[in-house]
Amino acid sequence: MEPSRPAHRFASEFAALLAHELRNPLNVILASLDLLLEGALGPLTSDQAEQLRDAVRSASEVVDLLNAALDLSRADAGQATLTVQEVDVATLLREIDEGTRHLQQQSNAAFVWHAAPNLPTIRVDAMKLKIVLKNLVVNALKFTERGSVMLDAQRVGHHVEFSVIDTGRGIPAEALPFIFDAFRQVDAPQRQRLGGLGLGLYIAQRLVELMGGTITVASELGRGSVFRVRVPIAPPRPEG
Repeated sequence: MEPSRPAHRFASEFAALLAHELRNPLNVILASLDLLLEGALGPLTSDQAEQLRDAVRSASEVVDLLNAALDLSRADAGQATLTVQEVDVATLLREIDEGTRHLQQQSNAAFVWHAAPNLPTIRVDAMKLKIVLKNLVVNALKFTERGSVMLDAQRVGHHVEFSVIDTGRGIPAEALPFIFDAFRQVDAPQRQRLGGLGLGLYIAQRLVELMGGTITVASELGRGSVFRVRVPIAPPRPEG
């Protein structure tokens, strides 16, 4: 179910406001953390350095999400651009693995990733695709109390399909039609405890569409969920 036009426009304007207002202070925080890591205030223990690196990774993720939100507002205004580059799929999955390692250590779910052999490099906006897949993996790890989370990549025709498969609690059937709507949250008490505004999947869908791809979900209560992101191996040619 598509959000109404006013709600859609409000979500875009709100996301753009957040991006403009929060990016600068976050960049200041990142610069300060980098100075601390470089020993500007004295030597650090290994534990202190690891905690600071975790803080840097988390703040960097927020900056990336804010940049994505700004991209959405530009997309709604017809001004969005893609920074297309050659991307090795296995390298991308490895980076997502490394970027979610701290959360993996806090989760009871085992995380594995797999890229089919002989996958071609894809021409895509690497930052946007990474934001999408990382968001899906983080959600899966948060809501999978036991079992596993898998990130898989396979070639499907002229596309590469990324699947995030978990053995978590699943999504109620009545919630699936609005799972990608802005500001809509499933299992509200649990999500309030773990944080989030209900914008992650909305942003993911919009970014995937911007790259000429699709995102779908299949889920069953008590058995887990599968999110599939399919992007073209090469970006679509502009019309005209």
